[in-house]
Amino acid sequence: MQSDARGIRLPLSTSQSEIWLGQQLTPESTRFRVGEYLEIHGPIDRELFESALRRAVAETEPYNTRFGEDGGVPWQVLEPVTAWELPFFDVSGEADPREAAERWMREEMTRPTDLTRAPLFAFALFRLGPERFAWYQAPHHIVTDAAGAAITARRVAELYTAYASGADRDPCEAAPGTGRGSLREMLEWDEKYRASEDFTKDREYWMQRFGDCPEPARLSGRPSKNLRDFRRETAYLTEAEATGLRAAARKAGTHWSALMIAATAAYLHRMTGKRDIILTLPVSARTDAAMRAHPGMFANVAPLRLDVSPHMRVRDLIRQASKEMRKALRHQRYRRIDMVRDLHLPDGGNSFLGPHVNIMSFEYDFDFAGHRVTAHNISNGLVEDLSIMAYDRSDGTGIRIDLNANADLYSDEDLAAHRARFLGLVHAFADASDPERTVGGIELLTAEERARVLAWSGHRSAEGTANGSAYAAGNRAGNGSAYAAGNRAGNGAVNGAVNGNAYAGAAPRTPVPPDLPAATLPDLFAAQAARTPSAVAVSDGETSLTYAELNRSANRLAHLLIARGAGPERLVALALPRSADLIVAVLAVLKSGAGYLPLDPGYPRERLELMLQQAGPAAVITTRDLAGTLARTAPARLLLDDPDTLAALAGQPEDDPTDERRTAPLSPEHPAYTIFTSGSTGTPKGVVVTHRCVIRLFGATDGWFRFRADDVWTMFHSYAFDFSVWEIWGPLLHGGRLVVVPHAISRSPDAFLRLLADERVTVLSQTPSAFQQLIHADREDPGTGARLTALRAVVFGGEALDLRRLEDWYERHPDTAPVLVNMYGITETTVHVTYRALDREAAATLPGSVVGTGIPDLRVHVLDGALRPAVPGTTGEMYVSGPGLARGYLNRPGLTAERFVADPFGAPGDRMYRTGDLARWTADGELEYLGRADDQVKIRGFRIELGEVEEAVRSLPGVERAVVVARETRPGDKQLVAYVVPDDARGADGGEALDSAGVRRAVARRLPDHMVPAAAVILDDLPLTETGKVNRRALPAPDLTGAAASRAPRTARERALCGLFAEVLGLSTVGIDDGFFELGGHSMLAAQLVSKVRAALGVSLEVRTLFEASTVARLAERLDEDRAAGDRAVEHGLDPLLPLRAQGRLTPLFCVHPGGGLGWLYTGLLRHLHPERPVYALQSRGLQEDEILPASVDEMAADYLRQIRAVQPEGPYHLLGWSFGGLVAYAMATQLQGAGERVGVLSILDAYPDNQWEFGLPDYSKREWLGMLLESLRGGDIIIPWAGEREEPGETAGLPERDADELAADLVRESGLPARLLAGQVTFPLLDIMRSDIELTKKFRPDRFTGDLLLFAAEYETPGFPRPAHTPESWQPYLDGTVRVHHVRAQHHHMMRQEHVAHIGPVVAAALDEADA
Repeated sequence: MQSDARGIRLPLSTSQSEIWLGQQLTPESTRFRVGEYLEIHGPIDRELFESALRRAVAETEPYNTRFGEDGGVPWQVLEPVTAWELPFFDVSGEADPREAAERWMREEMTRPTDLTRAPLFAFALFRLGPERFAWYQAPHHIVTDAAGAAITARRVAELYTAYASGADRDPCEAAPGTGRGSLREMLEWDEKYRASEDFTKDREYWMQRFGDCPEPARLSGRPSKNLRDFRRETAYLTEAEATGLRAAARKAGTHWSALMIAATAAYLHRMTGKRDIILTLPVSARTDAAMRAHPGMFANVAPLRLDVSPHMRVRDLIRQASKEMRKALRHQRYRRIDMVRDLHLPDGGNSFLGPHVNIMSFEYDFDFAGHRVTAHNISNGLVEDLSIMAYDRSDGTGIRIDLNANADLYSDEDLAAHRARFLGLVHAFADASDPERTVGGIELLTAEERARVLAWSGHRSAEGTANGSAYAAGNRAGNGSAYAAGNRAGNGAVNGAVNGNAYAGAAPRTPVPPDLPAATLPDLFAAQAARTPSAVAVSDGETSLTYAELNRSANRLAHLLIARGAGPERLVALALPRSADLIVAVLAVLKSGAGYLPLDPGYPRERLELMLQQAGPAAVITTRDLAGTLARTAPARLLLDDPDTLAALAGQPEDDPTDERRTAPLSPEHPAYTIFTSGSTGTPKGVVVTHRCVIRLFGATDGWFRFRADDVWTMFHSYAFDFSVWEIWGPLLHGGRLVVVPHAISRSPDAFLRLLADERVTVLSQTPSAFQQLIHADREDPGTGARLTALRAVVFGGEALDLRRLEDWYERHPDTAPVLVNMYGITETTVHVTYRALDREAAATLPGSVVGTGIPDLRVHVLDGALRPAVPGTTGEMYVSGPGLARGYLNRPGLTAERFVADPFGAPGDRMYRTGDLARWTADGELEYLGRADDQVKIRGFRIELGEVEEAVRSLPGVERAVVVARETRPGDKQLVAYVVPDDARGADGGEALDSAGVRRAVARRLPDHMVPAAAVILDDLPLTETGKVNRRALPAPDLTGAAASRAPRTARERALCGLFAEVLGLSTVGIDDGFFELGGHSMLAAQLVSKVRAALGVSLEVRTLFEASTVARLAERLDEDRAAGDRAVEHGLDPLLPLRAQGRLTPLFCVHPGGGLGWLYTGLLRHLHPERPVYALQSRGLQEDEILPASVDEMAADYLRQIRAVQPEGPYHLLGWSFGGLVAYAMATQLQGAGERVGVLSILDAYPDNQWEFGLPDYSKREWLGMLLESLRGGDIIIPWAGEREEPGETAGLPERDADELAADLVRESGLPARLLAGQVTFPLLDIMRSDIELTKKFRPDRFTGDLLLFAAEYETPGFPRPAHTPESWQPYLDGTVRVHHVRAQHHHMMRQEHVAHIGPVVAAALDEADA
């Protein structure tokens, strides 16, 4: 070999650079090796063959190249490569010689290649039989491509034929000037092209075609990083079938390769539901004769984009594929690496590649000395997802089709199924007998698959079974009707732990739908009220109504409504707070014959007005307080708390309304309610649901839940959310009790957890987002969580459930107590559609969000775009049919017709609802929810049309354009973000400039909270794709870190709050002027923040406070203001009786201050006590001006008893005290018993009766005391430390130069104490109180107490504290009862730190609850 390039370092061509870079990223990968073998049909002379092969290699420059790099820049050098072997294997004696040879080849293909060491190719020769040989060649792609390898193979055949004919084979090199595949020529062609006008035109074409960066549809649904292993399935078309395929292509005016490409696009479309299909075509990138003769590396991949729809004719798709293929081939030299750069594609562009379609177009029409050859592919290198290769040898043997799949993404079974379906589709494309055949009209499923899918969907056989299993109707005891008398009370766990609750590969058994009673909701409720009149039907924390009382109250209101025009086919709007009165109103509207229209008072007036305009209700039931939330144009108001209304109600009859009294007879087909959901056009749409829909919901699910009269349900959700329908009628149709959860408690997870335990709730409904908050509360308060013994079912709905997030719950709770149930549903199909009982194993192993199987009386189809059943495992849209379907949309016939379509699988006239939700069938016949098919999203359980939010933003003054997207700003937390372009004209006219907070405030006046964007990003313009569409991928991430001008924290409390804000919101920093909601917070995150603030700061904080004071600075102020809680008129909360929680129905707890006189520290207990338990702190009178300190503990105790009797005149009294306060609490208890009063729980925190030993306070200066107090406050110690090892001044205050006045000012600012308590030259009032309390401690002599003492003992000594070793037993001589000791791993002075209160609080709470039981 002679060449002017020998020994000279040359750059790499662009194509070689692509390969080099890819190999460097995965040096161990074999993704860039190409392997094939030629089957030679005749005997081969091994010696002649090796001579021909060595000469062909020697004269081919790319095979004699070594690669390296300097400073990251690769180079290549031309050097003769002679040290390589040609292994020979005789496998003719093997049972299957070809398989034995291919096995060796596949193994050899796994050998990694070091590009810096030659050779970069491998050969082998196999003897398959006397007249059959196989030549294996596997060059690296940086050396050559498939076309180049074919050129080399042809040259070997030429040389072998010549040698076999007697030609001279002595020279090992080509003669000078006869070198093949010049590297310099290859580099010159590459350089010339990249500087040419062709390169510019090619770039323009590809940017125009793919400038919007489309995401390819993938059969696997995801890209893979494993590009090493692949699987293969092979199919064959007979010659007759191949002839038909070629003829069909000619009839469409194209080549059969275009038909194969079109068939692949159609298959991908049908399997994924995507219209925008991108395929990847391997191309030779050889555009002239010289290149086509060059054996180097030129190959490229060209993306091919096709628009496929179900209604497109097959012949039109074939023609489109032909046209697009011709365009792509005209621009095939433009490299993939350039496209990656131009389109800013991540991951080297791997995620941009669709399935490969490789039509082998170069022919092996040469022979070895007259012996013909057949090529067999082993590997074409990397397989990102799926590749389809087709070989037409034109030798009468038909067409071979290989499906190669990434082994990480496809199983053998997956690939075999794809092969069978794809081959069926190809046959349909090759059948040109029907020119009007459409892509969607081709059946992909086999008859057996179709029958199985229809059974999963809910189509039942004559025996009345589904899913292949029967469910005996007799299992429903006393079934007679959907609601048999007695309601099966005491039936045990949910249907035997919900049908066994097993996950062993089979879908849960589905009950047979029952026969429904021909009744309405009022009929069934009246029958229930007659059966259990004295049972409690509803309670709301203040009011309880029995079934008889509820029925009578509803009847009176119903008669009044009838008199005012309410009746069937009319609506009555409800704008009421959560209460028992709301349930009375709901029932009354239904008894009148009308349907109710819920109006959540929290919604903006503008939205409520839209709903009222659309619905035109006969009346609006509300209260005087809430009437102002409605527009003045609202229909006639009925104010439930108005004296005139109360008088009118008093005059109404209490009996059940009848059809004779109604405006028209009431039937099950009349509307029961209309609930408005988000609308894509900016206008909400009302869903009209009938009585029959609701009644059959409970009849169809009773086989799973066994609804009972002893059930207790909560109404947790807004009655404007259809989950409330399930919550209300679940108990009221079965004799159970409904607990209406106050709004404040619904937003406080720890309070809600206590309600569940205290009310002994049995059936709970939750969105997954809300349940996560409850899980957190349960983890923080395991004592209350352990009391959820009555809870037997938790039903999820409203949004997708991430099963993995249940692990925390299952760590503390068994699988079946309660059973967690995932139920997918939508308003248009009456709350619930599917059912899936979960357990620990299911949560850990089930994929995605599995929602189970359909409710027995519904049919749930997963259909492709042609309304044909989707292949199991592939994505389709869910359609629901059956008696649960709503009537449609209120006064929207066009939209109703669009969404409620004819059911092709049902009887004539049957409808099915197009949900817009994507799903797929698992192999076990369960549904896996995959998200929305349109721009509708779910945020915290609410279904939101992005179009409605966009319309609200665009309509704001000063907004020119806007787009709204849902972004996952942190894992599992999706938020709405608005991107807004201001109107320049408005700004030029001096109008107010737009800002993020202003946009959010304006939208909040029009839309509910859950529809208000978490952030609004102001842009000069919206980024566009090359084709002029909004490039949503290029929209910047919202800046949720707050305004740059936001101030840094000034105090320890502000620093702590900034850290907690940042932690909950997932931000790096937060300033004190940043608003929680402006930074992207919402009500669910608010609950998290409040919980963390309580835990970290030991304060009492409600979620509503965060809404009122949403910045760090304002919240810190409120916490300072609220520290004493209660009366704002009292100076800084220093009243002797400080209400920490003044309201509540339970017996109060009175907590006595420790030494120093302050009772604020007991706020840390609040989160652990029942929310209905009032808590008061008793504080030293010395905190008030001009007060004389008591002379003894007994005097102080008597004073404090006068204070608490003003709040609670009679016992039993619950008392608690820490340290010195424990002694006072004990003295109060003995004095109460001496006066004949009962003492409930006496809790003492590390206080003891034996204190007659000498000790005092350290001799600190005032400045040192103030410095210690300030450091104590910042470090988390809430009580002033009585003693300890004296620190150097610089170690206490941190700033030794500061004087006492500066330290006192800091203490006033950070603690909220009045300055007078720190005033004085040597001492100060707060220190004087402490000294007095110490003296009283030494004088204390306890009296005898009758009863038990709850004692919390500190286990650790305080360093340097001169106290004797107290023992709990020291109390026993003074008691006629037991000392119940709980050891706390803390020092005495740290007892009220939050981490220790977390152990003390639940014990106290349990003791108080037990005493009140």
